[in-house]
Amino acid sequence: VYYKRFKNLNDSLHSTENKKAVNELRALYESQSKEEKIKLLERDRQIELLALERERSLSYALVFASILILALAIWLYFRGKLGHQLNAELQKEADRHRETMARLRTNEEEYRQLVEKSILGLLIMRGTKIIYANPRILNVAGYSMQEFMERTPLEFVEESDRKRVMERII
Repeated sequence: VYYKRFKNLNDSLHSTENKKAVNELRALYESQSKEEKIKLLERDRQIELLALERERSLSYALVFASILILALAIWLYFRGKLGHQLNAELQKEADRHRETMARLRTNEEEYRQLVEKSILGLLIMRGTKIIYANPRILNVAGYSMQEFMERTPLEFVEESDRKRVMERII
């Protein structure tokens, strides 16, 4: 009877100790398991944070690139528009210049005809040098254009009037 009791008590003690040991091991296992899960969850969270940061950086880069492209497009548009305006203004200026040159040639031709057909003898001087003489003065003086241009204007002035003429020329 004592042996049976001893055995039962011994078994129950071992059973209690085993249960305690099993419970301790189970608690330790669950604790370690939870710590591992926490570590894995923390790693997953860091991975998700890095992914979010990467997406945010990519979004910022796309926004910046879009703004840069938009600014470049606006710059090119206004540069082209300005170029067209400048070209139009240059074209107008060139047209005005051509018109002015045509009028100048017309005026020059009219002036040349007036001077050459004048009944008065006319000459053009630069300083004291004759640079042009019309046909009427050449005819009156009896010189060719070459001979007339080799002379000074004072040679055609009376000796008594040369001083007064010289004062007016200079």
